[in-house]
Amino acid sequence: MDSNILIYGIETPAHKTNIPLDILKTLFQNVQAGSTQVITSQLSLSEVLVLPLRENDRNLELTYRRMLRGTLHFSVVPITLAILNKTADIRAHYKGIKIADAIHIATAMEFACDLILTADKQFRQCEREIPVSILE
Repeated sequence: MDSNILIYGIETPAHKTNIPLDILKTLFQNVQAGSTQVITSQLSLSEVLVLPLRENDRNLELTYRRMLRGTLHFSVVPITLAILNKTADIRAHYKGIKIADAIHIATAMEFACDLILTADKQFRQCEREIPVSILE
């Protein structure tokens, strides 16, 4: 899961986005119920904490820190050498993919995820590597 999905799911009021937040609510409920497994990179922590730290929003910061400790069905996985090697390969073959995005894609590939969930249309170019589901 790309970190932008976490941000939309936690921070974005429904009236401020075209993203179908009801889908995210259902996803998070399924994770809590144990019927869905989600994996995200530890990189997500550094991405989601920017705004709460900048705005000194301690409640939001703690929400993310608790969430990104992981649970049985929500895994936060480390960035390994294998992931970094895949990241370089992705960036070499797909122009315009930012390093953070390539890390998320490589993480999903390394952990044999069924798909990667994102709100970033740039991921589409990597669909030969892993199925991409873009919330829009």
